[in-house]
Amino acid sequence: MLCVVIDNKELADSFLEQFTMLWNQDTSVAKGMKALIETLKGFIDEIVPGDTFDALGTAFGVKGNEQKWAEALSEFHEYRLQKGVKARWLFQQESLPVIEKNKHNYTLGEIKFLPYETKSPVPVAIHPYKERTLLIIQEKEPTIITINNKEVTESFHKHFESIWNQDVNVY
Repeated sequence: MLCVVIDNKELADSFLEQFTMLWNQDTSVAKGMKALIETLKGFIDEIVPGDTFDALGTAFGVKGNEQKWAEALSEFHEYRLQKGVKARWLFQQESLPVIEKNKHNYTLGEIKFLPYETKSPVPVAIHPYKERTLLIIQEKEPTIITINNKEVTESFHKHFESIWNQDVNVY
């Protein structure tokens, strides 16, 4: 069991706001690697070339499937690069070896790592952009939850920014 105490009113309020908005939202759910790639391509189609999207907590699926995920995501990255869309990735710490093997996929972007080690056996990535957020549950076969709500997306974006802009990393 893991318990996290947030001793920051703004961040705690942000999480509460996210929860409340998610609880009352219009969402869609898709499952499978093909659905993931198609959803990500549709996400990229909504982004103006030269603009940047964020990805929080991204990884390469469950342990043992990392290279399979990296290979599947290559199709998405090729599409993203053709469209000229940039990204800022906050990867889980254990992702570095897979990133190094597939570094051609991460041009037109910046990479940082989460300041904490994640212990969850199933990574979850959050991609907020304008009025849409993708939650990608990175099981062997991924589940993609699309949330179409500006307020929820802004809340996830604020959370991303609070981690992206911090000066301390803990490994």
